[in-house]
Amino acid sequence: MNRLHKPGWCFFFSICVFFFAFSVGIADEQKSEAKKKPDDDFGYVIRKATAKKMARDVLHKLIISGSLDKSWNDAKITETLKKVFAKEEEWRVAFHNPVIEKKEEQTYYIFLSRFGEMMGANYTGQ
Repeated sequence: MNRLHKPGWCFFFSICVFFFAFSVGIADEQKSEAKKKPDDDFGYVIRKATAKKMARDVLHKLIISGSLDKSWNDAKITETLKKVFAKEEEWRVAFHNPVIEKKEEQTYYIFLSRFGEMMGANYTGQ
């Protein structure tokens, strides 16, 4: 009997094909989920949905570190804009927290580079 016709070999080959197809599928899913497009030689520009998620992650880190009050956990995103600052595009994501007493501190802005790196955060939006 030829080696390729043995039941064990077919099973092994089937498992290898399955895992290869599965790993390629995961890689394609991750690429399409972010829907990234190349920008220069520096990296990938993030989209609006990714900017919102990354800003939410930054907000949670600020809460955990004690820089922001825990009430910010329930803050809603009220604005996500791509702006130009110092001749570079960046994302500005605004969170609104009506629980805060000072009206000028009810909106907190997180700034991300077009590649998703945190650039800063403040209450003024500038």
